[in-house]
Amino acid sequence: MEGREFSEKIRCLQDQVAELQRASSQDEREQLEGVLRNTLEELHVADEELRQQNEELMAVRQALETERQHYLNLFDFAPDGYLKTDFEGMIQEANYAAAVLFNGGRPMGEAASPRLRDVEGGADGLTPGCGGRSGLRQS
Repeated sequence: MEGREFSEKIRCLQDQVAELQRASSQDEREQLEGVLRNTLEELHVADEELRQQNEELMAVRQALETERQHYLNLFDFAPDGYLKTDFEGMIQEANYAAAVLFNGGRPMGEAASPRLRDVEGGADGLTPGCGGRSGLRQS
């Protein structure tokens, strides 16, 4: 059951409660109480379905995050240098081995993170950017 359906059921339930309060005869009240009980049961079932769907989604999300991290580590710690470029050929990301190559055989800093992002530079993506900095910058 979708959130919109759930909200509509709740509004319906509220309307039935208001109608029950206005009902004058005992027969009307008993009939409305039965409808109210059925609607409440449907809401409980829908609530349980939503909880189960939420748990399944969280499990899938966790599995996807684990898989993403696995491939991210494969990229970052590959023995060969790898670059990710945009359609214009500008370097967007470089793994640790590429950073070492571009920095003369040394990592990009003492506490260098293997993840490089937001590479700046000239038209070829490798030349120094503004201010004489190297074309690679760590995030």
